[in-house]
Amino acid sequence: MKHSVGVACIGCVYLSKAAGAFTFAVALLIAQALEPRFENLYDPVVGAFSWGGFIYTDECIADEVCAQDFLNKTRDAIAFAASYGVLFLLLTALVFLVYGCLALKAADGSVSAARRVYVFTTALAVLCVF
Repeated sequence: MKHSVGVACIGCVYLSKAAGAFTFAVALLIAQALEPRFENLYDPVVGAFSWGGFIYTDECIADEVCAQDFLNKTRDAIAFAASYGVLFLLLTALVFLVYGCLALKAADGSVSAARRVYVFTTALAVLCVF
């Protein structure tokens, strides 16, 4: 009984990690979709960013060159995260989903599935050390 409960807990942890990675991937895609709207936030006349009626000013943001540099860095960061991060997060979510389902199958008494779950858990523990 203890073995089944432990493996089921491991399966639930893997499934929650898959859900977290998938949620973060969706958040990156949303940020990429909203990125063109960021350019409309900067008002060069006032020298500040405005969002939803609020105006954000800063010494750097008041400087038009600095604000443009800030927008360029933001655009590059979002593009990089959306291009590579989303693929990595979706792959991570898929791996955790497969092993989460495998762990739940192992909780029902499948010996080969239980061995794979323990091997994967050991591999994750070793990777976390490095």
